[in-house]
Formats: sequence, structure tokens, C-alpha cells
Amino acid sequence: MTFGNLLAITQTSVKRMLAYSSIAHAGYLLIAIVVGEEWGGLPLVFYVATYAFMTLGAFAVLTCVADGDALNESYRDFAGLGFKRPFLGLAMSLFMLSSAGFPPLAGFAGKFYIFRGAVLSGHLGLAIIGVLNSLLSVIYYLRVIVAMYMEEGGAAGKSFAQAPYVYIAIALAVIGTIYLESCRRRLSTGAAWRFLPGSECSLCRGQWGLRKTDADGHFRGAGQPVFEFS
Repeated sequence: MTFGNLLAITQTSVKRMLAYSSIAHAGYLLIAIVVGEEWGGLPLVFYVATYAFMTLGAFAVLTCVADGDALNESYRDFAGLGFKRPFLGLAMSLFMLSSAGFPPLAGFAGKFYIFRGAVLSGHLGLAIIGVLNSLLSVIYYLRVIVAMYMEEGGAAGKSFAQAPYVYIAIALAVIGTIYLESCRRRLSTGAAWRFLPGSECSLCRGQWGLRKTDADGHFRGAGQPVFEFS
């Protein structure tokens, strides 16, 4: 996890930065695996879904920045993109902030549940390491946003007319990231464990060990409340 973050910081290519940062994200997932099914099962699923939308969206933006044989994947190629292509700039900013774990985005919720599970299961050291690494990742994720809005020059980026399907994919990734955040609000406020309106998430009550509720509607396993419902 730390190794991946340190390598990502040293990169001059946004694509390679995203590749090395995936090592750090794999480390967060390993924390959930070490924590175990009782405390880490649902956070693991939630974080995988969140990471998928953020990463696919970021790579789709990279595709729009590329121009023919010119990959345009360095930080300086992103300079001024937020003003030249506002949609691409806003989408990339959302993906970077969520990946860094800024609230109230879905990436923050995913990391919070993993670290919370680590603390409640007695793995405080893992939670501290995860938090410190998350802070370390802010360096290279914010670097992309700084380039897009505080620097000049760079690639022009493709318009919607030039790459309509890529733009649609980016829009879907943005929607997915925002929708997962709304799911997180359901999880924390108690509007049942639902990922789709009107349907119950079978993973939560079955595969991930949330088996029984008490009279107050609290799911319990191993003698302690896992999540509470208001």
C-alpha cells in the first residue's frame, strides 16, 4: 500500500500514477479481507464497486485527452483542461477527489467503512496505516486538479462530437459514483440494505453474515452490533 503510493507520487504520467495507485487501493481491500467477513464483507463489496466507477471514469477521461498517436498522459497535458473542456475537468476532479477519500464522496465512504471495520474488529494498527496512506495519496490526486485549473497550456481534449461514446461512459461513471454515495447514506441512516430502489440486498443478510436483528432492528453477529438502523 505505502509502496504503491510512493511510486505514484514520483510519476509524471497520469496513466502510470493511476496504475501505481491501484496498488494502494488493493491494500485497502486487503485490510477488509484481513478484518474478515463479519466486519469487512460489505465494506469490501462497496469499495470494489466505488473503485470500479472512479477508475474507469478516470481512464475514460484520459482517452479523451489523447489525440491520435499522442497519448497526452502527462500532468502538463492536463493543464487548463478544466476550462477548455469543463465537463472533462469536473468529471476528473470528482474521480480524483473520490479516490483520495474526500467527503462526502463515495470514495470517502468506502474507506471509512473499511477503517471502521478494522477498528471495531481490533485491528487498530491496520486502520492507522490505511488512514496515513490515504492522506499520502492526496498529493498525487490533487496534482491533477491543480494542473487542470491552475496551469495553462496542455492538450485541447476531444469534444463530445469527437468521442460521444466515451463522454457517455464518463457520465455513467459520474452517475455511478454519486449513486453509490446515496447508497452509503441509506446504509448509514437505516433505509434498509438496498442498492436498488424497492429491492433488498441479499448479500447483506446472507453472504456477508448479517444474520439476525434484535428488537431494535440492529443486526448482530458475534454478540455485537455490526450496523445500526434508525
